[in-house]
Amino acid sequence: MKNPVLIAAIFFLTIACVNSGKSDKTLNSTETTSTTTESTSARINSPCDILTEEEIKSVLDVPSDAETTMNEKSTTYPVCIYKWESYTFPYKMKMGGTEKTVDYPAELNIVLVSNVSEKEYQKSIGVYDDGENVDGVGEMAIWSDKKNQITFLSNGYLMHINTRVSPDVGINKQKATKIAEMIDERI
Repeated sequence: MKNPVLIAAIFFLTIACVNSGKSDKTLNSTETTSTTTESTSARINSPCDILTEEEIKSVLDVPSDAETTMNEKSTTYPVCIYKWESYTFPYKMKMGGTEKTVDYPAELNIVLVSNVSEKEYQKSIGVYDDGENVDGVGEMAIWSDKKNQITFLSNGYLMHINTRVSPDVGINKQKATKIAEMIDERI
């Protein structure tokens, strides 16, 4: 009888040791994401692991004490969504034929697609009817005013960086480009 008890004890201890190294990917507003500074040969699994919350807030000019809501989703591709309800900008929208100004919360979305070929990249940017080339970011970076988004290819990753931090599309482009440059350096 001692043998089955000993085997069961060893089994449960092994399971406990294996699971102790695992961590939960959910972050709350007081935690930050980790920074990936390893070589470009390291594979990135989540767009939330590339930049820290502090780095993102600094680039986007979001106050450091603003509460961050961060959601990591993996529908078709992994996406990291940052939102700041307390940091808003005036946004004009049409409702029922009338233009109305609302306070829109600042937002950043980072989409990560791995193992993307140039042909697949070209297909993904085919919807950019207002696409404008951006120099100095990855390979073939393109910006869309309509989407408030820069898309680029770097080391086999396709990245979409979508920013909405201002009613001025030029400012959104500047912020998205800076975020894209930082990500490009790390992947």
